[in-house]
Amino acid sequence: MAFKRRTEKAINRLYTAFHKGELHPNCHCKCAVGNILNQADFWAAFSDSVGEKNLSYVGRVNQLLGRRFEGFTPQELLDIEAVFLKRLRFEATGKFSYNQDDLFYGLEAVIKYLCKLDHEPNLLCIEELLDYQPKKTSLLV
Repeated sequence: MAFKRRTEKAINRLYTAFHKGELHPNCHCKCAVGNILNQADFWAAFSDSVGEKNLSYVGRVNQLLGRRFEGFTPQELLDIEAVFLKRLRFEATGKFSYNQDDLFYGLEAVIKYLCKLDHEPNLLCIEELLDYQPKKTSLLV
């Protein structure tokens, strides 16, 4: 299955970061968007706080200028990070608490969002990939 280049590249980078142990939501370079942007942290200036979906002044300027980073607009990048962080626990210390399962489910949500964003079938949903809805429950459960 061929996906849009930006979706494929983003999923590959996230997959690699997850398996190398380089996915850390408390670091702008190593969170979901940081890894999509090849471990860059400039995108953090696009919002006033972590996980916020509202663009800051810098984010609005880049958005209005039509800038794209690895194919994504500043707003799309903030939305991707918000989807990822939503699956993690925010502690009173101001940091995200997580384990490997939390990261997995966060990435699952991001992949689903990326597919939706680019009007692609959900990579993780076999029914969408095969364009088939079973009529009855499988006996192989």
